[in-house]
Amino acid sequence: MCIVEDKDSKKFYLSSGTIKHIKYFHKIDNPESFVKRVLKSPLAIVESKWEENTYLYYAQKGKQLYSVVVVDTTHKRIKTAYLERKIKEGKVIWVSPKLMN
Repeated sequence: MCIVEDKDSKKFYLSSGTIKHIKYFHKIDNPESFVKRVLKSPLAIVESKWEENTYLYYAQKGKQLYSVVVVDTTHKRIKTAYLERKIKEGKVIWVSPKLMN
């Protein structure tokens, strides 16, 4: 288990089980590095429309691809991480000024 921080220095737990899950099911080679990068430099943070107390941190991965880290804000833990083609619906918590230009 390790502790990772987001752009505002909020701390979240990343368990070894979650790291294995991300590697195996989402084919992310280095989950720890992936999670740290997304949390530190997100493009947007969106509150999940489907899961209470869950935020999705999005970072640009390519022209039409996003790196996503899913955070449980109640238990301060990383739930999963994966690649996604679009930003999901939900309440926008924060948007990078880069996205606004």
